[in-house]
Order: sequence, then structure tokens, then C-alpha cells
Amino acid sequence: MSTNECREFLRKVKNADQDIRSMAISDLLSHLNTLTATLPKDDGEQYTNALIELLLDAQSYVQNLATECLGQIFKLIDKNTTLATVTNICTRVAQRSSTDGASALSVALRVMVSRVAESTEDKSFVTKLARPIVSALSKSKELPADVNIDMFAALSEVVESAGSLLAISGGPADAIQALLLDYSTHRNPNLVRRAFAVLGKFVVHVTGERSENALNTIFQRYQDSTKESDTAVLLGVLVAIARQRPACIRPVVPSIIDSELKTVNECDTDLRVASLLAFETIVRHCPELARERSSEIYAAAIKAAKYDPSYNYEDGDDDLSTGDDGDDLEEEFGDEFDEDIYDDHDDTAWNIRTGGVRLLGTLAKSDLLSPTDAVEKIGSALIGGFKERVDVVRVEVLTTYTALLDTVKAQLSPESEATPTMEVDNAAADAVVQQAPQVVSALISSVKQYPKSTETKQLAFAVLSRIVSIRISALDSLLAGIQPVVSSALVANDSAGALQMAATSIVRTNLKLDVLEFLRTFVARSSLSDAADELLFVIKDGIKSNVSSKTAQVPATAFSVAGDILTLLRLAADTNSQDVSRYIAWVQGMATL
Repeated sequence: MSTNECREFLRKVKNADQDIRSMAISDLLSHLNTLTATLPKDDGEQYTNALIELLLDAQSYVQNLATECLGQIFKLIDKNTTLATVTNICTRVAQRSSTDGASALSVALRVMVSRVAESTEDKSFVTKLARPIVSALSKSKELPADVNIDMFAALSEVVESAGSLLAISGGPADAIQALLLDYSTHRNPNLVRRAFAVLGKFVVHVTGERSENALNTIFQRYQDSTKESDTAVLLGVLVAIARQRPACIRPVVPSIIDSELKTVNECDTDLRVASLLAFETIVRHCPELARERSSEIYAAAIKAAKYDPSYNYEDGDDDLSTGDDGDDLEEEFGDEFDEDIYDDHDDTAWNIRTGGVRLLGTLAKSDLLSPTDAVEKIGSALIGGFKERVDVVRVEVLTTYTALLDTVKAQLSPESEATPTMEVDNAAADAVVQQAPQVVSALISSVKQYPKSTETKQLAFAVLSRIVSIRISALDSLLAGIQPVVSSALVANDSAGALQMAATSIVRTNLKLDVLEFLRTFVARSSLSDAADELLFVIKDGIKSNVSSKTAQVPATAFSVAGDILTLLRLAADTNSQDVSRYIAWVQGMATL
């Protein structure tokens, strides 16, 4: 872009006609996206100064385009101009009142600093961006909270990107820490929350004595907090630190466990969710520190996973074996719900249940429980949640149970690297087999209760596949109940018609692939039981119809499953002299496809 083009741009953006200004800055953005050569220093300064002025334009569209231009132009100007631009924006923010453009300036600052920090390899330069931001924040405590939140976001990017370089001699680490501690007592709780969030990143990325002092400050405020909302925020910061630098937080973990176990079952939603996340993080990153209290943590997880005060479940609903087809459960949780009494929009308890389920999943993967205990205790609890009424929690329950089965399968496989230190424990596989009737009953009940939830059906087949992979015959006595679900999934229409969304077709295709994968696992056996024979005979035509499907991957997968069935039939006839003649017509039909 030539100097003449720069002058033309500057002339147009000063035009009183907002359409001309808009077109000029839109053209500039298009040019910036195509340029690779660095702009001359004078041109770069003129462009950035003009863009800063446009942030104060009366038209929000112009402001937005100016922000995007600043987010692009730093790649085409030298570092001194970039630093001068950031300093200019920060100075203007500090000088603005609450009504004359500070918000547009702060948004532009956040965008520009974020992109500079992300793409610049010279992290020592990134540290220089901290000083003008700190200076502006120290002078703008009375500006609207959204302005300061944007500036905290910019500072957070600098801390995360520059890290320990901030603490070198003459660096801004002390100024950053002092600013954050100052804001930690601000009367606006949103700013306090942001200040502690950045202070948490300071602990993670700025190592040394300053980091330790910042951590001690956060922990002391956590211990002294008397408001649950404040405690939840501070605990969240400690959890974020633990996830990234578990070693530095280990000394305070026992105190956190002790404090949270005292209140986890009685506190409000936000704090309880934070407590469950804290336990999950500790079990994952510092399991040895949680060992002595693991039974209490498990109890808290169980109670949270069942927490649903706004919904009354009937007595006995934990017994999932009342019927093979799950009809009792379907009646219990079908039409009895009174919408006038309960409003889902006001429900936040699902967050607690989700936190409890995730904690159970983390406990199952840890070495705090043996595989057998994990199946018998955690597995049984999860089965009770297959009927969960909130989709996101039900998915979490089914996913967690699937992961538990993967853990059991991995420890049964000597070549598996998933859990290399775990001893082979056939008792865990036996426990899975013993749970199978409850699992199948609960899955069928859930599928019937939520017939429109394709994800529930997909995860149901994922669970069934895992059970069969652990013990090939585990489901043989339960196939009569499973067969209708398999058959309906195989015959479902997976092509997108004129009135059917393509996304719907994809979802149904994924379901077919999941049921076919279950069948592939199921037929990978050395003998054909009577129950397996009956299932395959009933669903064989459904498999054949999918070989002719026009949907990607389904025909190939169905044909592969058909080939595996043929191999099993031949093995049954040759080895065990079983009569498989009733399959002849089907085999001949498959041969013509």
C-alpha cells in the first residue's frame, strides 16, 4: 500500500458521510488481509493513529471495523509502533469518562494485545505491553466494569505469554502483582473475580518467590472468605492453578480437602460445583493426598450425582431390574411430571449432578479404588443415572460408564498401555457381567423414555459393545430385550429427503455405524449360542438393507459385519455341526449385492 493510498484513506475516514468512512475502513481491512510486506514507519503510525480515532466514531460498525484492523495491522508495523499504539489506547482509556468511548477502546486493546501475544515469538517484547496496561488500570478504577474487564483480559494474555520474563530485573512483575492485589478489594465483585483470575495465571506462569506470595494471598483469602460466592471464585482460581502447576499447590491441598468436605453437601450451587471440581482435580493430579479421605470424597460424589431437589422420583426407582423391557420405569417417569410445579429454566441442580458424575469418573480412573470396587460401587451408581431427565447429564453418565468399562477392558489386556501398572483383575470383568442385566434394563428404559435422543441410543450401543468386548457371552441371556432396539436402529431411514435436514441424516448415520460396530464386536466369537443365533437371524435382513445404503461408510461397515457373520456361521457348522441352513437364502442374497 503506497503513501498516496495512505493519504487517500486518511482523507476518506475524516469525511462527514458515514458511508464513505465505512467503505474506506472496509477497503483498508481487505488490503491488510492481503499484505505481507512491512509498512513504512510513517505510514504505519498514520494508519494506527487514524484507527484509534475511528474507535470513537459514532457508528458502531465503524468502531468494529477499526478494532479488526488494529488486530491485523500489528503484523505489518514495527514493534515500536505497536507499543506506541497500545500505549496510546491505554492512555485514552484512562482519560475517558464512562460515556465517551472507553468501551470501544478497551475492546480494541484486548483484541490487539491478544493477537500480538499469541503470534509474536519475541516474548521479551510482550512484557513491554504490560506497563501501559497496568498504568491505565491503576488510573481507571471508576470506569465501567466492562472496560476494566477487557483490560484485565489483555493483561492476562501478557502474563500467560511472557511468563517468567516478567520477573527479570526491571520487569513489570511487581507492578502487576501490586495492581492485582489492589483490585482484589474492589467493591465490584466482577472486577475482584477478574483480578484473582489473572493473579492465578501469575502464580502459574511467573515462577519464584513472587509466585509463592501470590499463591499464599489467594489461599489466605479463600480461608478467610465468609461469602459462598467469593469462596467459589477463589476455589476456582486454586483449581486452575492445580491443573497447570499441581506441584506448587500441593502444600495447601490437605487444607482444601478438609474445608470442602465440611460444606460440600450443604453449600449453594456455585460453591458446590467448585468443590466437586476441586476434588476432581485433586484426585487426578494429587491422588496420594486424597487417599486418606477418598471414602468421604466418594460419598460427596454419590450424593451430588443424585442431587435433584426439584424433581420427585418415586420410591424404588433405583431398582432397574423390575422388568426386562423397562416398562415400569417408562410409566414412572413419563406423564406424572407436573409442569405447573416445576420449571426447568430455573433448575441449576443439573450442574451439581454433572460435577458429581465427573468426580465419580475420575475416581474410577484413579488408583484409589481397585477395578472391581470401581465397577461395583461407581458402576452401580452410574447405572441409576441412565434414566437422568436432563440430556447433558444423561450423556455424561453414559460416557462415564463407558470410560469405566474401557478401564476394565484395558487392565485385562496385557499389551494395553492405557493402565500399564494395573494388575490383571478378572474379578472386575466378573463384576461387569453381574451388572449386565441391570445395565441392559436401564439402557432399554432410557431409550424408550427418550426416543428422540439419538445420542442416548448411540451411547447405549457403545456401552453394549464394551460389555461384549470384556466378556463375549455377557449379553447372551439378555438378547431378547436388546433385539428390538437393534432392529429399529438398523431399519431407520438414514437418507435426507426434501423436508429432512442434512444434519438429521448424519446423526442417524452415526447411530447406524454405532449399532453395526456393536454387531461387529458381538460376532467376533468362537461359538454360536442359541440366543446369538436367534438375534442374528432376526436382524440379518436389516444388515442386508444397509449394504445397499447410499450413505457414506454405512454400506462398507454393513458388508464387513455380514462377512463376519458368515465366518461365524461357517465356524459353527464346521466345528460344532450346527444347522445354519436357514441362512442360505440370506447368504445367496448377499452374494448378489
